[in-house]
Amino acid sequence: MEYKQLIREEMYDQLIDAYSSTLASSGFKQLQFILKNGENFLNFSNLDIFGQDLKPLRYSIREIENTQKPLEGFESGPLYNGYRYIYPLFFKGKFVGSVDITLDLDTYLNLATNALGGEQRFLMKWDSIVQSSLKTNDQKYIRSCIDPSFIFQKKNNFNIFHTLSSMNKHQKELVQKRLKGNQAFSIPIFAQTKYSLVTFLPVLDIEKKVSGFIVGIEQADFLETIHANFIKNITLTLISSLLVLLLLFGYFKERYLLQKLVDSKELLEHKVKQRTLALHRNAKLLKTMLETIPTPVFYKNLEGEYLGCNKAFTKLAGKELEQIVGFKSKDIFNNEITKKFVLSDKKALSKKETVISETKFSFPDGKEHHLVIHKSILMEKDTPVGLIGVIHDITKQKKSQLKLKEAFNKIKLQQEILESDHDIIKKYTIFTKMNLKFEIIEVSDGLCNLLGYSEKEILGKRHFEIVGKKEDDELFVKARNAILEGKAFNGEFLAYGADGNKIWVRTVISPEYNDKNELIGYVTFSQDISREKMILEHSYKDELTKLYNRKKFNEELEHALSFYARYKDATSLILFDIDKFKEINDIYGHLIGDKILMELAAIVAENIRECDILARWGGEEFALILPKTNIEQAISTAKKLREKIISYDFEIPQGVTCSFGVTVFQDKDTTDSLIKRVDDMLYRAKKEGRDKIIFDAVQKH
Repeated sequence: MEYKQLIREEMYDQLIDAYSSTLASSGFKQLQFILKNGENFLNFSNLDIFGQDLKPLRYSIREIENTQKPLEGFESGPLYNGYRYIYPLFFKGKFVGSVDITLDLDTYLNLATNALGGEQRFLMKWDSIVQSSLKTNDQKYIRSCIDPSFIFQKKNNFNIFHTLSSMNKHQKELVQKRLKGNQAFSIPIFAQTKYSLVTFLPVLDIEKKVSGFIVGIEQADFLETIHANFIKNITLTLISSLLVLLLLFGYFKERYLLQKLVDSKELLEHKVKQRTLALHRNAKLLKTMLETIPTPVFYKNLEGEYLGCNKAFTKLAGKELEQIVGFKSKDIFNNEITKKFVLSDKKALSKKETVISETKFSFPDGKEHHLVIHKSILMEKDTPVGLIGVIHDITKQKKSQLKLKEAFNKIKLQQEILESDHDIIKKYTIFTKMNLKFEIIEVSDGLCNLLGYSEKEILGKRHFEIVGKKEDDELFVKARNAILEGKAFNGEFLAYGADGNKIWVRTVISPEYNDKNELIGYVTFSQDISREKMILEHSYKDELTKLYNRKKFNEELEHALSFYARYKDATSLILFDIDKFKEINDIYGHLIGDKILMELAAIVAENIRECDILARWGGEEFALILPKTNIEQAISTAKKLREKIISYDFEIPQGVTCSFGVTVFQDKDTTDSLIKRVDDMLYRAKKEGRDKIIFDAVQKH
């Protein structure tokens, strides 16, 4: 509907700069607004896709409607698969929908690579993916070589999966078993002449279930060293045991066992070190993701001291990080903001649940901001230890709502004025009201008087039925298509009254809405322009023959040239005149001459197409424009007209013949060049004996 499109365009204009400079540049694939009913309202990555019901496809849309709390996690959608951050939207305390931003899989893996090192790929569970997303152009997936119940995204670099495919049967079975446990694990692999350590880290979806794993692979030289030392020690032991088998058997057995114990201890210490490093990398990844989010986020202890925040919060507060961490709200904000913050803190702690509040602040940047603040309790072993807050700046949305409200008020005022003047309009203006089936449900006295029908004869009918037209009339179809798209239509219509007289009206057709902004029908307002059309028509007509005069023909020739320049459709021009017409006038008089001119004009008009343009060029000369006609077709038309004229009885002994010049439009033609060329053809026809057809031979094809 039109008002939805207005809101959608306003939101896009307000947010596109922030989306492009912050979200898109940071690797977020998608920014999307969803209405309360699950309808996709605005998608910044694809503006042409909206109005789809996402509830059946995405768990998060159903869950956020039930909980009205922020959600995050991996989730598949009809177009994109990625790590989503989803926040509820409220208006006057009521839930109205949600907004989500999706971290692209490639960006997610880049962050993982920066934090964890090595090479990373995302292994997804087949049953957690929306099947339609597998067919999109920018995401192609194949089955995993490890476990067919998992898939991964195709990329140019398949190194990690080449390594995994080289595992033996025992290793694959072990990995499949570990994957079903939904826990993190590592496994060493010897492939492509080198040792690698493969790590599987689970990724949670919106339901906090494991939807896949980040698979990382790093070259592990230490495993090769251990293996080489092991082989070396075994070889030495065998050689020595052959030499002193009986004497040193017990000694080497104890030494071997001791060495195994030492190796196991070193390997255990190495694994502990690797796990510690992985934890640090995970912490780094979480910090990077927090800083990437454009929404202000903070967390504080129970005493109200800020323990941390992201860059978006420092920008909103107008402070550096060092001026926030370790301080309370009263040290950072003014008294008004501090009171509201402290009050919402107490409310969240007392209710022990997420508190959502909407308020208006004046921050250090000097501008007034409308904010929605979500505050939740941080728990540790069922004990509150602090608060975490997320702030959404809805200032631009508020301004948009105000503009919409003003627009609706103007429309409402116009409707009230229209209703108050309804009786006057009905009596003196030309208007109708139609329902959604285009049936007339109200008609003014002015229109009834203009057409000569009673109100009863018009009501229930459609416009084309009362003005002598057909439903597929080109202008009526054009008008109907425009108003079905929610647009107003302006046009001039030729109608026929009850007495058969022609009536020209200039009409505006507009959609009509009720108080709920629902389309209920259409309204037409018209102006009688019959006299204006009649005057214009007379100014273009030759008084004797009733054909177009030279002035009108020149306008039509200009129009035909423009049309030809745009579409390159073959178009022809014929210029012809009556042979020895001066002699006919001298012998039989001007009355007979005028009669011949009128009869010849009628003959030609009856034997050309409706789209052809015929005019009296001057005196006994006539001009004819033939759209969509090549030179052969134009010559054929000239021959037909020549024969019709010769065979007609003009009631004079010597009969009447005509000479013809024929040419076609060329790319560099002007009206002057066309007229000169066709006039030259006519001059040659006269010179070569009259009653002939001369055409531009160069153009014949």
